[in-house]
Amino acid sequence: MIGAAEAVEVTACDEAPGPGEILMDARGMKKRFGAGRSAVQVLDGVDLSIRRGEVLALLGPSGAGKSTLLHILAGLLEADSGEAFFEGAPLPIRASHRGWGLPLLRRAGIRHAGREKTSLVFQDPYAALSPHMRVRETVLEPLRARRGDRDDAERRTGEALRSVCLLPPELYLDRFPDRLSGGQRQRVAIARAVVTQPDLLLADEPTSMLDASAGVGILNLFRRLASGGMAILITIHDLATACYVADRLAVLSGGKVVEEGPPEAILKDPRHETTRSLVNAAAARYCKER
Repeated sequence: MIGAAEAVEVTACDEAPGPGEILMDARGMKKRFGAGRSAVQVLDGVDLSIRRGEVLALLGPSGAGKSTLLHILAGLLEADSGEAFFEGAPLPIRASHRGWGLPLLRRAGIRHAGREKTSLVFQDPYAALSPHMRVRETVLEPLRARRGDRDDAERRTGEALRSVCLLPPELYLDRFPDRLSGGQRQRVAIARAVVTQPDLLLADEPTSMLDASAGVGILNLFRRLASGGMAILITIHDLATACYVADRLAVLSGGKVVEEGPPEAILKDPRHETTRSLVNAAAARYCKER
């Protein structure tokens, strides 16, 4: 059953200032999985940038590399080649520091400012939360890793829950995940991601496992976060959903960004074969639902 937190407004968000300066810029990113004849070139020279206060939706068929790209930007995977910049400074996306890989750098406590200002929301709200941790502990976890003031961490935890419309926070702090609906679980996952006040939020198919009502609530939440200046890069498989939430669309196909622009422009004149397929699929789904 959907709780009160899912009863958020499903109308368009208030008008907000347009996107600002470029926050993150990736160029020529490549990633291959496997070796020899079984190797798969998932990313083959991806160029992508995102501005402050912008919601950028990354679209493409299954296997296009959308999640791979997000995981590289989050530092969970290494790129084979390419470069990325965060606020104009180089962002490590492959082995660099004395040949150390990114996972080893994290374990050694070697951090990068761009990584500190980036958070990731995973696709599955049921797998993303530990069943043994209360909401308070889950949202606090990233702050504990930074060893900040305990009282300040408690305050920011409450603020994070308020920002994702889990109100009042006291109603949720001591709940375990099995006492939450799917939409509420995803809101807790987003609260955990924004409690560190990131400049860039990466969201991997965040509504794909939610019902329509909860999904729209999450999309509206992303719009509100972007109106506060946060940049949001979100992967979505459905064009209609992407058009609802995004300021700009980028279509991945064959390991490259083959088309990008405002939703209105892409819907009016889709130029690449993959984009046309997405438009036709959305139109067919609309006709079927009618």
